Amino acid sequence: MKVRKKVVITLIVNFVCLHFSFGQYGVEMFDIFTPMGSSVRTWLMEEIDNDSRKYWDDADSTTYLNAEKIIVYNGFSTTMKFNCHGYAWLRTEGGPDRWIGWEGPTEENIYMEDGSYVEVPQETFPGKVSWPESEDHSAVTTEQPGWFISKWGFRGLFKHRWDDSPYGTIGLKYYVRGKADVVGTVFPFIHKTTPGVMWDTIFPVTAKLYNYPTTVTEKQFVKDTLGIKSTLLRDSTTAYYYDGTEYVPKTPKNPGKQGFTNNPGKPILWWKINKTKGIVNNDTVTVGQYPVPPVGIYKFMDVPSGRYVLELSRAGYLVRYGKVIVNGSASTIVLGLGHRELLPGDVNDDMVIDSLDTGAIMLKSGLVYGGPGYESKYDVNSNLEIDNSDVSLVKFYLGADIEIYEDTDEFFNP
Repeated sequence: MKVRKKVVITLIVNFVCLHFSFGQYGVEMFDIFTPMGSSVRTWLMEEIDNDSRKYWDDADSTTYLNAEKIIVYNGFSTTMKFNCHGYAWLRTEGGPDRWIGWEGPTEENIYMEDGSYVEVPQETFPGKVSWPESEDHSAVTTEQPGWFISKWGFRGLFKHRWDDSPYGTIGLKYYVRGKADVVGTVFPFIHKTTPGVMWDTIFPVTAKLYNYPTTVTEKQFVKDTLGIKSTLLRDSTTAYYYDGTEYVPKTPKNPGKQGFTNNPGKPILWWKINKTKGIVNNDTVTVGQYPVPPVGIYKFMDVPSGRYVLELSRAGYLVRYGKVIVNGSASTIVLGLGHRELLPGDVNDDMVIDSLDTGAIMLKSGLVYGGPGYESKYDVNSNLEIDNSDVSLVKFYLGADIEIYEDTDEFFNP
């Protein structure tokens, strides 16, 4: 009876696959990207019936007695929604349920070929396992050496010994995310120092590293983060600024005498990171002491290969953003981002230095460190007193916005 039932189920599965090939049950998708930003072709699949799911759950549990069945949906392990590659390379990294490699046995190779993952000589946790093309299978390692978790085609998801699955035991290769220490320096324009003053505490500079989304293109990311329609990205006459609630159009400024102006030949893409999501790490910059130039040093340890957004900020200064691509190796290497400067004067944090900032500083004039009402963001020259010297310093940078930073140009104009 069991053999007869197995034949019926096999016919059903072949029928389903036939219709998938004509796109009736599978939708080809292009919205997934590797950590390094390469496009991955995936398939959005329709689930098979519960009778088939139960059959294969029972059959595999009977055949592989030492394998641990993992339930995924509605009490079943068998599912058509994702396969071994979709599980190992996408689902375990927080991605959606997709089938990878429906029309070819090597489509998952892009994760290994573009530097997102690097080969290591032995099983490593956490890590990935890739079978030869003849077997066309992927798995993830576990804390238990010699045991993997993998999805068996349209069948179930199992934790199993490396040599106890429907797949072979020869030619296995192991991969891990490359990694690097990301380091750099930033000049926060500390005007002078005073013995005994904890400058890092009064005028902290912060470096933050954010995950770059892996399910959208760069232009989509900019568009979605801005909260404006895509047509506005092609508007060469209108600029936008963030008023604390939304992005509001404004007329581009005329060139100032210092030359800090918006380029009228391209749109200004104002960007505000959602600071509640995506943060990978942050580091309070260590500031050097006078007379050595007060350069801040930051370092992010063991950052996995991939795309990130770097944010450098100090209260009262023009925040600086830049795209960081980490192409690491199995052994940690050092990625030096070089030196970046921050411009003083954006005390209201609207990503532009203008008269609103100088006016705000003037309202605080006369306040000193340790006294009531003093806020370090208005003391842009860091002399522990808010006065006309702060206003004079900011006036030099009037008209500057976040696009003045060269590294921001690449990110905001993909």
